[in-house]
Amino acid sequence: MAIITNPNFDASPARLAQCRAALNADTTPLPRPLVILGGWRAWSISPLSARRVLAPLLPAGTPTVPVIAYPFSGSFEHAGRVVRDRLARANLLDTPIDIVAISMGGLLARWLALRGELSIARLFTLATPHRGAHLARFIAPDKAARAMREGSPLLRELDAALPQATYTLTCYAALRDWWVHARNTSPPGLHPYWVDPTTILGRLFSHFAINANAAIHTDIALRLRGLPPLAVEPSQPPIN
Repeated sequence: MAIITNPNFDASPARLAQCRAALNADTTPLPRPLVILGGWRAWSISPLSARRVLAPLLPAGTPTVPVIAYPFSGSFEHAGRVVRDRLARANLLDTPIDIVAISMGGLLARWLALRGELSIARLFTLATPHRGAHLARFIAPDKAARAMREGSPLLRELDAALPQATYTLTCYAALRDWWVHARNTSPPGLHPYWVDPTTILGRLFSHFAINANAAIHTDIALRLRGLPPLAVEPSQPPIN
C-alpha cells in the first residue's frame, strides 16, 4: 500500500531537519510545566516512549517531564486519582500545565479539567478516542473502556462542555488505527492533524506507534515553544 501524504503536514526529512535546527537555536524556556499521560491500561513504557522522542526537542535545561500511567485503573475515577496524586507529589497539582496525552489519556485530561481538578493550558492528544474507540464497540472489559464507546454519557458530557473549555486542544491521528480509527481522534466538528505511518510495524500497530512518531512530536515541540509548526491545518483523515 502506498503511503498517503498529508499536504497540510510536511514531515519530509528536509523539513524535519529544518525544524529541529530551529528548535536547537531557540533557548526560550517552556512557559509551563509539561506532563505526559498514558493510555488505557498501558504501562509506563507508553508515555516513556513519547518522552524519549519529545525530550530532545525541548529547550536545554527543561526539567524531566513527568509521565503518568495507570495500568490498574478500570475507571476514569480511579485513573483520575492516580493523576492527581502523582501531580501533587510533583507540586504541580495547582499549577497550570501543558499535557501530551496518549489515547484515553486525552479524555482523562478533559474529564479532570471539566471537574476543575486540573488546570490545563494546552492539551495535545495522540490517537485519543474523542468520538469513541472502534475496538470498544466489541471489547469493553471495564468501566473505562465502556466510557470510550461512541455516544457514551462521558463523551457526550465532554462534547457539551468543550465550547467553554479554557485550554487549547490539538489532536493528532495516525492512519490505519484499527484500535480507535483515525476519524475518531477529534471531537465532533473538529479534525486532527494526521500522518500515515511509513514503516511496516508502524502500519500494523499504528495506534501504539504514534507514541513515538517523530513528526508529531516535532510539531508538538514547535507549538510548545511558539515556533511555526509543521502541520498547518487539521483535516479529516482520508481513511481510518
